[in-house]
Amino acid sequence: MSLIDIDKITALQQSRTASWHNQEPNITQSDLYQFVEENHLNNFQLWHEEDKARRDDMGADYVYRAKRNIDRHNQLRNNCM
Repeated sequence: MSLIDIDKITALQQSRTASWHNQEPNITQSDLYQFVEENHLNNFQLWHEEDKARRDDMGADYVYRAKRNIDRHNQLRNNCM
């Protein structure tokens, strides 16, 4: 018997990605899957900052702030692991 249900992880990540695009992200799990959800939230936020950093229509300060946020989210992700 496996301690981790891969199908549950996949469903959790897909569900959270969809809901986080429509509302403020929050952690809903209180068991082992809380760590999966927290890590996925770090990735979710990181990916959005990376999208911002790729923009060339917002100016250098916008990209600079996005890159600083990328560093912060990378650190949070590393801490989570």
